[in-house]
Amino acid sequence: MSSPSYLMASLPMIEMGDVPPLSMEEFRHRCIGVLSDSEISALDAVLDDGECEECDDEFVRAYKAHEIQMKNVSGRLRAAA
Repeated sequence: MSSPSYLMASLPMIEMGDVPPLSMEEFRHRCIGVLSDSEISALDAVLDDGECEECDDEFVRAYKAHEIQMKNVSGRLRAAA
C-alpha cells in the first residue's frame, strides 16, 4: 500500500548548504514498504542517471525530458560565459 504522505513526513529537514542527512541508498531504503512496487520502479528510474527509452511511467519520462532540457540550458549558459 502506497503512503507518500507518511514517507514525506518521516524525512528529515534539509536546508541549502547543509550536508544531506540521507544518502540516496538510505532514502531508497526508507521508501521500501511505504511505496508500491511500481512507485519504487519509478523512483529507481528517476535516480538512475541513464536515459529512459524503455520507461513506461509518464512521470519518469517527463522528469527525464525536463532534466535533459535543464542540462542543455546550463551547458549553453556555461559556454556563453
